[in-house]
Amino acid sequence: MRREYVNQPPPGGTAFIDEPLVYGVEDFQVQYVMDDGSLLENPGAGPNGIPGDADDDLTNLAAVRQVRVTISARTVELDSRGQPVQITETTTFSTRNLGYDAT
Repeated sequence: MRREYVNQPPPGGTAFIDEPLVYGVEDFQVQYVMDDGSLLENPGAGPNGIPGDADDDLTNLAAVRQVRVTISARTVELDSRGQPVQITETTTFSTRNLGYDAT
């Protein structure tokens, strides 16, 4: 969503309008490829996978080597069978020169 602020809100209205940036997105996933090749959804979350608790290990952030993004979308256009077109794209970005400070 994009929040667009207005200079003069209408009487009784809000000072902003929320507008979607992309339509039809059904799923959006981010995974982190670690230096050992494993995939994690939250590298700092610790062994139990729950961020913000006592077992978090922020030193894992320094082991992130790539970021993998997967987006699944459905269009409003129909294919030759009369079904909405579904598209899933996955791409991986290298994190060259990336460094995190765990403090």
